[in-house]
Amino acid sequence: ADVRHGFLRHVDGSFETFDLPGAGTGPFQGTFSYAISPSEAITGYYLDDAGVSHGFFRDHRGVLTSFDVPGGGTDPDEGTYGGGFSPGGAIMGNYFTPDTLSHGFLRDRNGDFLSFDSPGAGTNPDTFEGTYPFGINSSGAITGWYVDDADANHGFIRDKNGVFTTFDVPGAGMGPGQGPLVFSIAPNGAVTGFFLDPDNVVHGFVRTK
Repeated sequence: ADVRHGFLRHVDGSFETFDLPGAGTGPFQGTFSYAISPSEAITGYYLDDAGVSHGFFRDHRGVLTSFDVPGGGTDPDEGTYGGGFSPGGAIMGNYFTPDTLSHGFLRDRNGDFLSFDSPGAGTNPDTFEGTYPFGINSSGAITGWYVDDADANHGFIRDKNGVFTTFDVPGAGMGPGQGPLVFSIAPNGAVTGFFLDPDNVVHGFVRTK
């Protein structure tokens, strides 16, 4: 019970389900699909029997490839989390190192990795601080948030050339767990998400370019 499985719903309404070889079969383990390309390639991650995460790529023919970012941790909740496609077919996501810090990554179509961190990201070990990319647009700009050394959240945009812009949302709290969580970026560079205010009340926001 509670095992996760991937699926693809075709334009005609038919379904395909799939599981990564090596995906765990315990509660809340299994396959988590997160993004699809125009050619019906899919990326995401799977949790193995030990609770370690691994990225995956499923091509348009249904061929499955597992991958791990070099340096990713091998304990429960650590490892590689695939999450989105760049316009050129690179896979974007984050990974946790053995000190449970989060870092962003891009995996190109040849399987080579680029790791990145937002300016201001926290570096205290065993805190889950770091960089959390979540959205990518048609020009290759990435958005998300970072957790600082005080465990507060802040937004970032990484443009296609790797240049970062960081920001805070007016009214957002600055305490642990507060601040903006940024999930999506439009083709024109506007971003959206939600934030927690100083009283931990949730509010949505749009940041225009």
